[in-house]
Amino acid sequence: MKRRPSILIVEPRQNMRTFLEMTFAQEGISVFSAVNFDSALLQLRVLHPDLIIIGAGQHREDENVVLAQIKALSASPLLALGDDSGEAPRPGVTEVLPYPYHVEQLCAKVAQLLDGENEPYRGRFGLNAGAANTRM
Repeated sequence: MKRRPSILIVEPRQNMRTFLEMTFAQEGISVFSAVNFDSALLQLRVLHPDLIIIGAGQHREDENVVLAQIKALSASPLLALGDDSGEAPRPGVTEVLPYPYHVEQLCAKVAQLLDGENEPYRGRFGLNAGAANTRM
């Protein structure tokens, strides 16, 4: 029996966190969430997610230190959502998915990072047609 993939979502905004949780949970992915980096660091001491997603708004003065701590606790890929304003790459971040993006793009990126797939997303997560057109 194949183990279900797991994701840790680090997102301060309740509505976005809930949306991400529901999107991936309905697809059979084990979803854990954290409101901030401190909570994520605590969870990473116990959990071993296959992917870590960091939402926009997680910027803080010691972000580079925290990202280094996350990478010390987990070898999982780290997907940052949101701003890709040409700043220097954040240490430990595997990929950035800048806003705005479609849910389909997010799912394709997650599938690629979970499985190493490079082929176009074909609804592997079974999202309904309406959700696939949703922009974030």
